Amino acid sequence: MTNVAGGLARVGFRGAVWQGLALVGGKAIVLITTIVLARLLSPEQYGLVAAALVLMAYVETVADAGVAQALVYLPASGVAARSALLVSVVLGSSLALLTFFSAPWIAGLFQLPDVGPLVQVLSIAVLATSLGAVPEALLRRDLLFRRLAVAPIVRALVTGVLSLVLAFAGYGAFSLAAGTAAGAVAYAATCWWLVRKGAPWQICWPFPEPFCRGSWVPATDPSPGGVSPGGTPPPGSRPVILSSSGSGLVPDT
Repeated sequence: MTNVAGGLARVGFRGAVWQGLALVGGKAIVLITTIVLARLLSPEQYGLVAAALVLMAYVETVADAGVAQALVYLPASGVAARSALLVSVVLGSSLALLTFFSAPWIAGLFQLPDVGPLVQVLSIAVLATSLGAVPEALLRRDLLFRRLAVAPIVRALVTGVLSLVLAFAGYGAFSLAAGTAAGAVAYAATCWWLVRKGAPWQICWPFPEPFCRGSWVPATDPSPGGVSPGGTPPPGSRPVILSSSGSGLVPDT
């Protein structure tokens, strides 16, 4: 018991260090980007983006309905992961569409017509947040904080670079909104790339090794007992959807 507690303490400490480094690195990139953008954008343009981001902060909070956080608490299960992903994607897509089509009404509410297009662009970030919530939760559940530390850095870099490029091109407030949306997409894509084989599901064929560790089941035998090692599918076989169970990929039914 003492060894287990000591191991968890070490993992927790290392995780805090990596998360702290990611936070500091991301904030440093944001600070540099903000200083440059302050010379390129007017206070009015910054204000437009700030007004849109206020709404986005509330929407993104409920974008996955908390199901991703539940994965950290619940026992590792491919079924739970796929269910969480489904709920997160459906709810995130619905909120993104609602935000996009209600943008003119929101602009009227703020009495700022230029806020409408910015809200529509930022609705992409709502969808991206819901798509990235589950893989991020899986990485946290498995205590892969060192790997997860890459995602905030990538988001800050993508946001900063795109915002600066568009700002120098004269796109004004749109540059900051587009950069924010692109950063959210980059964060979600990075989380999926980091989780890779621990994703909620995988289909072996036609993806070769080492991109997939899979199994094949004879078409007439749907039971896990008929599973054979991955590789070239035997005649009369069908692909099996595999998922992470916390100790390697196993078939889920």
